[in-house]
Amino acid sequence: MAYRLAYWFGVALLLSAGSAGAASPTQDDFFNDSVLQEIPLAVSAGDWQTLKDNFGEDTYIRRT
Repeated sequence: MAYRLAYWFGVALLLSAGSAGAASPTQDDFFNDSVLQEIPLAVSAGDWQTLKDNFGEDTYIRRT
């Protein structure tokens, strides 16, 4: 599950990082171990509770 979460964080980072004139980030940029990556997430209180209650399961929360 941790790999799946890391994958989706990477996808979100790559999709949100694009801006006019800036070079597109690469895999190496994301997995650069000399940089602390910050990925802000917004999760509703109900969804967060669901994730905590079911932490051992592969719980899918749909983003709306």
